[in-house]
Amino acid sequence: MINTLRALYRYFMWRVFSDKKGIASNILYKERISICENCEHYFKPTMQCLICKCFMFMKARVLDTNCPIEKWGNPSHQWGKGI
Repeated sequence: MINTLRALYRYFMWRVFSDKKGIASNILYKERISICENCEHYFKPTMQCLICKCFMFMKARVLDTNCPIEKWGNPSHQWGKGI
């Protein structure tokens, strides 16, 4: 529980104070979350990946992250998508 609260705190601080250059567009975010929700490694109650243990609602917002089993594709090929 403590680790979850720490992760949420860091995420919200990052969202508030970041320069927004590393944040994925809403379209890319929704695509990533959709892929995760249909994955057999997604644990819906905590919105967590069972492979990398990340909270996907946070990880999917970060532009330069990737899926541990390569389901998202390369984020650099999706630059500018949704503008």
